[in-house]
Amino acid sequence: MLQDVVSTEHLRSGFTLEGERDTYLHRIAFQMLSEASLDPAASRALILKTAESYWSGAQRHAHA
Repeated sequence: MLQDVVSTEHLRSGFTLEGERDTYLHRIAFQMLSEASLDPAASRALILKTAESYWSGAQRHAHA
């Protein structure tokens, strides 16, 4: 069985963690984010709605 690997990159650096002990909290965080996220169809709909709202000028007028 393959072990867990976490790889994180930043603008100037990055790091890699391997093994269950070092990756445990990252796995829990990923599970929580996955459970809280929208499914692909709902994500697409939200992105389109947000883009249409922004590009239609509604957002620009709301900030003016």
